[in-house]
Amino acid sequence: MNPWLQPYDDLADDRNLTSVMEHVPATVGQLSKRSASLASLELEHFLNEIFLSTPNTLAIARRILNRARLHVDTVYSDAAAYREKMFDYRPDSFSVLPMCLTGLAGVGKSALLKALKRSLDVVSYIDVGMGYKTVIRPCIYFPVCSHGSVSNVTRSIVAQFVDPAVEHAAHDRPSTPHESRRPTGYSMNSQEAAKWLAFRDGTGVILLDELQFITHSETANTLATKVIYATGYIGPPLVFASNYDMVARIQRRGQQDRDRLLTDPAVLRPDSLYHADDVESWQRYLRACVTVSGDALAPDLDYFFEEIHHMSYGLRRKAVTLLSLAYGIAREHSRNTATIKDLRDAYSSQNFSTHRLDVEALRNIDANGGRNPRARLDGNSSSSLICPFPEAQADTFVRQVAELGRQTLDLSNKATLSAYSPKERREYKARGGVVETAAEEKKNRKMPTTHRPRKAGELIAGTRDVLNSGSRRKPSMK
Repeated sequence: MNPWLQPYDDLADDRNLTSVMEHVPATVGQLSKRSASLASLELEHFLNEIFLSTPNTLAIARRILNRARLHVDTVYSDAAAYREKMFDYRPDSFSVLPMCLTGLAGVGKSALLKALKRSLDVVSYIDVGMGYKTVIRPCIYFPVCSHGSVSNVTRSIVAQFVDPAVEHAAHDRPSTPHESRRPTGYSMNSQEAAKWLAFRDGTGVILLDELQFITHSETANTLATKVIYATGYIGPPLVFASNYDMVARIQRRGQQDRDRLLTDPAVLRPDSLYHADDVESWQRYLRACVTVSGDALAPDLDYFFEEIHHMSYGLRRKAVTLLSLAYGIAREHSRNTATIKDLRDAYSSQNFSTHRLDVEALRNIDANGGRNPRARLDGNSSSSLICPFPEAQADTFVRQVAELGRQTLDLSNKATLSAYSPKERREYKARGGVVETAAEEKKNRKMPTTHRPRKAGELIAGTRDVLNSGSRRKPSMK
């Protein structure tokens, strides 16, 4: 049995992988004893800690693990070969093309990579013969953020390998020429050091997160491309996570870059209401939020799973923001439990306005068959909202039909509501229904009011009236 494969064999069963990846924090307590704003922030923090797998996340995690296992099985055949390569290891450049993990902002890309790291975050030791032991570090997770340069990124990755606690515990590893040259630092460059350390520690995969934040420029993509190449040349399979807009920038580069960096995409999509498995995952997630919140969220919120999905587009970060804002609204009204009415108020609030713009734009994109009918209201490009990898036409059609059906139902409900008597409208609102006043309806109307253009005769007559009124004006007395 190959000891380097043990971490991956332990996760061969999907049930084992799911149980290790998932995380539900303890119930948050005593929120009612804190101020409304502080309690809302604390609830948001706890809800953000929840990770429950979905069919999509499980499939992507399995793809990543299979790539890692294949790499380890190829490179680490036995202890003798390992000892031989320790002295002169030169990995093949891009033996496996990088995987591009992409999705909407807030869909859970970082949460998935962190969960995968959690499942592989078991540092162990194996006997490589001749009385020596070596460490196994199956996974390296690294958020790029604003490190500024390729060398800074590779140096930071090297620092993750050189863990003082692990170094001390594995002091009896075989001494190599490389080790004898690094009492206080590496004389080789950081990329060469990362290559050797990744081989030494049996690393099967490198997870590169938040690539879009490596530069604050809206157009620069050269630095991001260099970082992907440099990290991919370290040896283990690379998975880099990025939002749609960064992927769109890379797509505008030359064919040689697209062919190497974007030919193995993994698109993480939000839970939909069109597949039974996704619906079950969404309801399960809402139930977990209610459980973690203690009594801060009404226990029947999962009953309104369709409406909450409609207000968040199934994006869990937006759902968490919506739930925490709703709890804050409930506290402002001297209540300790948020209901669906508070969620509706939170959706219409100023604090949720940015999320609301995104949600409405995404729904319009679905209704138009994956195309953006107009620019976002804030003037930004829609490249951050439309997936750069076209999906199957059948899936687009399903979402289009469902969204158009939902919009038709909304119009029907509004027509029915407009026929209610004042008493019926009050009763409907008391049961938690949303009733817009005439002023609110006019404010929320999106189509601008158009006027018939003036005819030539009307313009001439108007000009004549202005001139005549000016001629009759009395001169001012000084």
